[in-house]
Amino acid sequence: MIFNKSLIYLGIILIIIITGIILYIASDDNNEIKTYDIDLDHVKYLSIIDKEWALLNESENELYNPWQIKLIGETLYVWDAAGEHPVQLYNLDLENIGTLGEWGEGPGEFVNPIHIIGSYRDTLIVHERMKNRLSLFDITTKNFIRYIDLFELLQKSALYATLSNSLLIIVDGDVTESFAKGFSIFDGTGPDIIYYGDLNILHDLKPVTATRNFLLKEGSIISDNNNLYVALRRSSLILGFSIDGELLFHNMEPHNIDLPEYSDPNFVGSQPPVNWYPTTNISIGVDSKHLYTLYTGRQLTRRDVAANRFYLIRQTQILDVYDKYTGDYQYSTILPIPLSDMVVTDNAIYGISKDSEIKVVKFKKPELMQ
Repeated sequence: MIFNKSLIYLGIILIIIITGIILYIASDDNNEIKTYDIDLDHVKYLSIIDKEWALLNESENELYNPWQIKLIGETLYVWDAAGEHPVQLYNLDLENIGTLGEWGEGPGEFVNPIHIIGSYRDTLIVHERMKNRLSLFDITTKNFIRYIDLFELLQKSALYATLSNSLLIIVDGDVTESFAKGFSIFDGTGPDIIYYGDLNILHDLKPVTATRNFLLKEGSIISDNNNLYVALRRSSLILGFSIDGELLFHNMEPHNIDLPEYSDPNFVGSQPPVNWYPTTNISIGVDSKHLYTLYTGRQLTRRDVAANRFYLIRQTQILDVYDKYTGDYQYSTILPIPLSDMVVTDNAIYGISKDSEIKVVKFKKPELMQ
């Protein structure tokens, strides 16, 4: 088993009391403590997952500031926001097998930030957020093919997106229509557009807030090609849709963190002070049985947030597990290394670490999760 420096100065104290379990993670200078409360009535399983592999930052193509990990086929794609190469490629044993693209504004080059969406047939799709366009690559050769301009599809910029077969599903900044939209832009065989839910899902929770601030739609999205799953970042709400657009479930348990009380019209369309928002679900994953979210349960209390404190809300050791068909909460588990993003297979969890030495880690699932 590999130990890293962060585990030396990050103290993990599990205090079991009558009302619940409290996990304290304190920084080395004691300037910051983040607290998680998990109700014992909801915790059915609490255990440390065995760590099987870890990628040390000692390779030639080392990662500097990884932000996203995406599994496409048998290859892990890692977006490194500060790396020499925008995207590093790894096999399932965490061996580096190549790179994708370069920084720049020409064909096949990326402007930060980007989002690796997925693949359709032999095409890899990457979203460039500042350009609001898709960059298409040959998945075998990694050669650039062409662009797709999303402004032709959307009135507002895309917040995040995923693929379900040939369907491109986008959560955008529109606060008047639907929660998400699906477009058949790769083969043209499906309907022109599918609407996923409407904003009444949010209106029922916070009628004024949801209509005024598109940032409350921020979160993570994933599809298993049968259903679509969304975990909001500003509340503990998770949503499940059929690919046809039917709302299957919505659930705020076990944390029951509501959308923030924010409706200042002066901030519409812009980023309000970060301490006005909680940060809850920072990543979502799915396998053949379960839905997984990384939960931080963190809310900043100062406007002048230092960089190291910002990283604290971008990583967590809390993994919540749900039934993927009903959305019912099942149990939580504690990861031995904090993660900021993850992908899930039937027998493993791959994640990005903000540790200075370990950047990508693989956790072997216990039998309960398989």
